[in-house]
Amino acid sequence: MGDFNDVRWSRTTTTFREMGDWPDPRLGRGTFPTFPSDHLWLGWPLDQIMVKGALDLRSFEVLPDDGSDHRAMLAVLCAP
Repeated sequence: MGDFNDVRWSRTTTTFREMGDWPDPRLGRGTFPTFPSDHLWLGWPLDQIMVKGALDLRSFEVLPDDGSDHRAMLAVLCAP
């Protein structure tokens, strides 16, 4: 997970996901904007969740504004 300061459809993030075989958990679920934290209605999904391998992403959500310029994301992961 991380503050990549890059949207999921950028060339950099798309290439990173394709080369590393990192699926995008947002596909089919929405955009989940995280920046700017106080104006999500016009926000961008600048923070990413990258999960692969034996871990299973059960759920994730964007958390409420805590004073940062980005909103945090919470992920629930399960191991086999």
